[in-house]
Amino acid sequence: SVVCFYVFYVFFLFLFFFFNDTATTEIYTLSLHDALPIFFDVRWCRRIGEHVASMHNQNIIHGDLTTSNMLLKEDEIYLIDFGLSYFSTKIEDRAVDLHLLKQALESKHYKTAEDAFKEVLEGYRKTAKKAGEILLRLEVVEERGRHKGKGNCNAKKMELAKDKNL
Repeated sequence: SVVCFYVFYVFFLFLFFFFNDTATTEIYTLSLHDALPIFFDVRWCRRIGEHVASMHNQNIIHGDLTTSNMLLKEDEIYLIDFGLSYFSTKIEDRAVDLHLLKQALESKHYKTAEDAFKEVLEGYRKTAKKAGEILLRLEVVEERGRHKGKGNCNAKKMELAKDKNL
C-alpha cells in the first residue's frame, strides 16, 4: 500500500505541475540541477535532506538522487523519478543513497557542493530516525570508495560498522 501511495503521489505531482490551469496560476518549475548554481539557498539543501530522510524513514531508497531529479516550485523542493527506487531496511542502502547525492553535487555543482552537502546532512540528521548509524555508515561507504582497488580501507571504521551490524 505504501508503493501505491508513492506511485499515486508522483502521478499527482505530475498532473499538478503539467496540467494546472496556467492561465490563472503562474507555475514556476525548475529542475534543481539548473537552479542550484544560480540561486543557491541553504534552506533548499536542508529541505532535500529532510525529504530524503522522510523517504528513508519509510524504507524507500531513491536510487538516483541527483539534482536533475528534483524540482523547485515556489520555494519548495520535490523529488521525482522513482524509476530506480526500491524498498530496503538496510542502513547500507540509505548511506549509498546519500553518497550518490554527494557525488552528484560534486559533479554538477562543484562550486557549492561542500556547503550544500553539509546542509543536506543537517536536514537529514534532524529528520532521519537512525541518522547516527546511517551517517556513520556513510563514512564507511565513502572510505571504501576512496580506497577502491587499493586494498587499504580504514580498518577501524570498517570494524566499528561491522560490530554495529551496519
